[in-house]
Amino acid sequence: MIQVTHGGDTDALRIGQLVGADAIIVGEVQQWERRQQEQTSSVSLSWRMIDVETGRLLFSGQGHLTDPTSDNPGYAARVIVNRMLVQFSVQAGLFGSGYLGLLWRLQGEAGERHYLVGAVRPGSPGDKVGLKIGDRVVACNGASLSQVQTARETSKLCRVEVG
Repeated sequence: MIQVTHGGDTDALRIGQLVGADAIIVGEVQQWERRQQEQTSSVSLSWRMIDVETGRLLFSGQGHLTDPTSDNPGYAARVIVNRMLVQFSVQAGLFGSGYLGLLWRLQGEAGERHYLVGAVRPGSPGDKVGLKIGDRVVACNGASLSQVQTARETSKLCRVEVG
């Protein structure tokens, strides 16, 4: 990864050409703030993917999140980036069938664990059953998630069949 802090799209395109990249990602952080008194983090991000050869915009995404549960803005930034990646993956047709189509994170203590939904891919199994951002998933396929320890365990419990 190459990071350019004070260049524009033209500089980034030149660097992309020099390193033989097919595309580059150019992004900005508009807000990065932790409000101690309100115990919230607020983050605003945007990025664009640009074809190095033609300069054509391939994808553009942006997001803002105020997270009342996070100790730092880093989590809010990851949620925003994950949402943009889902949006890009859907647009580019990178998601295959058989996936839940969710971005989520494990929360709580053992015995009280659940997954908090951060993004739902349109048309995915998660979308088809009505999951929304902010929902808490406590079980998959009839099996409680209260004792899961790893993402791998969750994947086994929450596996869906193609179609």
